[in-house]
Amino acid sequence: MNAPESHLRLGAAHRVLTLPGRRYAVSDDLREKVCFTNDDILYIAKGHQSDRMVLGFQARLDQDRLVYERRIVDYLELKSQYDNDEELDAYAPQEDAKLQQEILSYIRHANREDASDIHIVVGKHPDPNNAQNLVDSTLIRFRVYGRLITYHTIPRARGEQLIACMCQTMTDQSEKTYNPQVNQNSRLGPKFAKSAGLYIGRIASGPTEDGLHCIVRLQREDGGTITSFEKLGYLPEQQEHLRIMMHRGYGVFFVSGAVGSGKSRTMANVMKMMVQEANGEICIVSLEDPVEFRIPGAQQKPVNVTAEVSDSNDNAWLAGIDHILRSDINVANIGEARHASIPAVISLALTGRPVWTTIHCSNATQIPGRLHDAGVEQSVLTDPLIIAGLINQSLVPTLCKHCKISFSKIRDTLPSDLIARIEKHCIPQNVYFAGDGCEHCKKGITGRQVCAETIIPNAKFMHAYQQGGALRAREYWIKHMRGITKCQHLTRLVNAGLVDPRQGERAASVSLDEDSLFFGEKDTKARTRKRPKTISAKSRSLRRPSLKERPNKQAPALTPSVTPLRPAPGAFDAAVA
Repeated sequence: MNAPESHLRLGAAHRVLTLPGRRYAVSDDLREKVCFTNDDILYIAKGHQSDRMVLGFQARLDQDRLVYERRIVDYLELKSQYDNDEELDAYAPQEDAKLQQEILSYIRHANREDASDIHIVVGKHPDPNNAQNLVDSTLIRFRVYGRLITYHTIPRARGEQLIACMCQTMTDQSEKTYNPQVNQNSRLGPKFAKSAGLYIGRIASGPTEDGLHCIVRLQREDGGTITSFEKLGYLPEQQEHLRIMMHRGYGVFFVSGAVGSGKSRTMANVMKMMVQEANGEICIVSLEDPVEFRIPGAQQKPVNVTAEVSDSNDNAWLAGIDHILRSDINVANIGEARHASIPAVISLALTGRPVWTTIHCSNATQIPGRLHDAGVEQSVLTDPLIIAGLINQSLVPTLCKHCKISFSKIRDTLPSDLIARIEKHCIPQNVYFAGDGCEHCKKGITGRQVCAETIIPNAKFMHAYQQGGALRAREYWIKHMRGITKCQHLTRLVNAGLVDPRQGERAASVSLDEDSLFFGEKDTKARTRKRPKTISAKSRSLRRPSLKERPNKQAPALTPSVTPLRPAPGAFDAAVA
């Protein structure tokens, strides 16, 4: 390997590159063990040669293809290298504190805006004065009710400093060597999270083509309170499914969805309800990375993972599941079923314990396919006594009742395909869109709620999956089990004037005509049951439309007859705040 040009130039000052704000900056703890200087010498304090953090730093230097001299020295000599840095006074010790306070101020601002995430995006962005030009800058963006909004623009260098400071000085991970050239995961230390009004802050950072991208997931403290399924936004039929799943003493129950779809919150509420109903006389053990929501009465165990994304993290999950397998528990709550750990999750359920976990899928009937891809045997993944519950959910923004705009007022400004879907599959006079915002909302939105589908598999459903895969199983579920799809759930919300159809389709990743396209027009007509004779005023907003109300006089596609109660708009995000 060819040695790169030395960091030390003729007559250059002695510089320590592991100080904060410099290229190979490390945490306070690691500076007690290593010192790397611009003359390509790595000083290591005696007794720490095999330290995992030290070895990790050496790997970082090797990855950059540096040729350096390794010296084992006593602590005093190591400290003298830092003390003799000829530019040390250029870095004020209080600079970290200033950067930390700036980061905390952004987090507090995001909390006030009810944001779920902060994005720090370092790179080339359009010039505000001339969009044709790209300039180096940092965007501070908040995800508010599903929409990503830029709140601040700061210099590129400042953004790099903020990310480095946060990852080096504000996290509680055992591996604190920040490397901007690799993807890393960490979390805010407890004192910083509490100061910012959070229960926990998850950090994901990594390089992009022209800069850096850091995301901070904001998990607010909820005090361990229970949010009902109705307030989360589940329909009555779905609530009944969830209660049945809760009371089953066997099998695996999968809560699926995209990142940020509220899976962990739903599962945490299930665990809280179980503890409450059992008067605390059961043992629930959860395995999480990190622990996201407080579950009073449960034993919540963090997974010991490293900052960098690697196979060792999969091994940490496997070790945690193996530990639970040998424990005296009533219910297991596995925070995430990763590809490598899915067989272990299934094995845990085969011991006779109910297991709840999350998985990434776009709809509920795709879950068995994910299990097959992970190596689960066909005989196992099609056994309804093992795969006992399938849930998929998204979070859709709920409209502000004070400033929402009717479909008729903006119809002529909408795309023709959206107009066609609304007029064919919805009740146009009941459809509303987000307004510009008012004193009661955030840009026309007051919160988010669940849009979901729930399945309790039976033998015939699993047989359909065996015969024709996910598509055949989905067809059987809708036609013969009266399944409510996310498309149907979304349509009810749009017809009740609770959700903007544009935002709902985007957030739920379904279109209003999805079921119609899936089955074809012929199959979607007139699949209805007799409606109950009496409908309460509260239920009327989400009931299926009558033929008279539909402009084309056709029955709504695949809409079950059971009339749901109206979910509380914005309840999901209200519970987060």
